[in-house]
Amino acid sequence: MLNLTEEAKLGIASGALGILLLMIICMACKIRRLRNAPVYNDEAINVKTKKNPSKQHPKCDDCQMEKMPEVILPLKVRSGSFMNPKREKGMVKFTLEYHEEFQKLLVTLIQGVNVVGRDFWDTVDCYVTLNIEPEFSEEHKTKVVKRKLHPDFNETFEFSVEFAALKEKTLVMTVWEIDKYTRHHVIGHVREKLDHVVKVNHVYGVDRQIKEHRTDQIQLGEILFSLCYLPTAERLTIVIMKARNLNPPYEQWRSGPRPLNPFVKVVLLFDGHKIKKKKTSSRHQDRNPVYNDAMMFDIPIQLLHRIIFVLSVADKMAGNTRSDVIGRVVIGSPTIGEALSHWQQMLVSPRRPIAAWHRLTM
Repeated sequence: MLNLTEEAKLGIASGALGILLLMIICMACKIRRLRNAPVYNDEAINVKTKKNPSKQHPKCDDCQMEKMPEVILPLKVRSGSFMNPKREKGMVKFTLEYHEEFQKLLVTLIQGVNVVGRDFWDTVDCYVTLNIEPEFSEEHKTKVVKRKLHPDFNETFEFSVEFAALKEKTLVMTVWEIDKYTRHHVIGHVREKLDHVVKVNHVYGVDRQIKEHRTDQIQLGEILFSLCYLPTAERLTIVIMKARNLNPPYEQWRSGPRPLNPFVKVVLLFDGHKIKKKKTSSRHQDRNPVYNDAMMFDIPIQLLHRIIFVLSVADKMAGNTRSDVIGRVVIGSPTIGEALSHWQQMLVSPRRPIAAWHRLTM
């Protein structure tokens, strides 16, 4: 047995007491940090927040979801419709009337309903052009209605056409959107055969779905990325790995072929609202870029079913702040097909990165 002096015994006792005090201080700090941790103000999962509205939470960028309202069903439906194979773009309400005395067809464009543009989470500046096939001799254009989900037009247009020839004619309405760079993009078309206009001086009310504008089914390219969710940390990581065979829609860009400087932008949406966005750096003149960039998002497990991600591959124009979107992938619980399959694999395989290729669409 060791023979310790009084000084040694006192030193050991002092050291043990110091370690104990440090442990107590660390425990107190951890408890205080947990009490002050940000709490998502979601009524579906946190009833206590509703009972104590005066309780204040720290303000930070990662806590923006606290300010979000409850599920906004119209926005959630719009988010879901974007991933629908039918690509629903909304509806147009209009009337048809033939004036025999003047041999005029009157088309009154009343309203658009749930008009969805390229950025489906946002409202659009839109207008409509009208003409009659097969001649296309007359074309009319409505005013531009800004930032409306249900744009009101209430405009009447006249077409000179003989009544007997109506059965061979088709009214074509093209719905356009104007983006923030004042570029014009086709949202979709409405084609209405006029053979049902069989009475003169009679008003026909018509509601028609806007059919998505399809190009020649060009292959825009593919993107490879992985998803990984950590339940304990409540963190979702997206690793943008690479893209291949990028083939921009130059016709929609209204631009000729040019060298590409592609980058990837990731937008997080919560109940249809844009919460956060991150992007990779651009790759110089590369149609098969490699990134391997990781992006992390703090998302409580209870909110995973209410968020979606939009991954956009875009071209950064040299010496210009403008960028053109090559194609997109939308992934999350409301999606379908390969996007939904990838998302579900992530959910059933926590802590494990799940990688998959996705085709780019517009």
